[in-house]
Amino acid sequence: MESKEKVKSANDSIAKYEEATQTKITEVKQDNVTVKEIVKPMAFKADWEIFEEKLKKETMDTTPYYSEVTKHRYQYTFTTASITDIQTSNNGQYLVARGSLSKLGHFDGNTEDGGYMVFDEPLGIGSAGPATFYKAIPSGEWKILQPWNQVPECSKLTDEEKTIFHDLTYNTPYGKDIHFNCITDKNESVNI
Repeated sequence: MESKEKVKSANDSIAKYEEATQTKITEVKQDNVTVKEIVKPMAFKADWEIFEEKLKKETMDTTPYYSEVTKHRYQYTFTTASITDIQTSNNGQYLVARGSLSKLGHFDGNTEDGGYMVFDEPLGIGSAGPATFYKAIPSGEWKILQPWNQVPECSKLTDEEKTIFHDLTYNTPYGKDIHFNCITDKNESVNI
């Protein structure tokens, strides 16, 4: 009987702690080991659509463009972004997203077969590339970690970027705990 009372008392203490700190103690299974973690839920808006619209406006080129690859004449071109995965920084103060940038052309008119169409499409080979994005939680604006570079140059990283990406890892279908890297002046790849 005494042990049931101790468990009840411990559960009451945990409930009071969670209420006082606005946290939740959860059990997480990692590598066949169950560990308890203290989680503090936090509401924030990712605002990805706002970032995409801002990027489109900032990169829009209204000079008509004809693509030999697609055989279309575009009224304007612009850059768009997409993400494949998203995570928080190690300190929980930033969102980090991996994805890509793509150069698109906007077509609004008659096609070669006489039909009328409106669409955006990639401009062809070389018009897309990997990208990493980040923003402060809860209300920062999305930024791009050295656009169009798969691996950024170490010398061009800001102090903020060094803090965010230092010791941060990500997983892919090809490997786990992959570090974000940068290229040194000696052309060596090192962990940020």
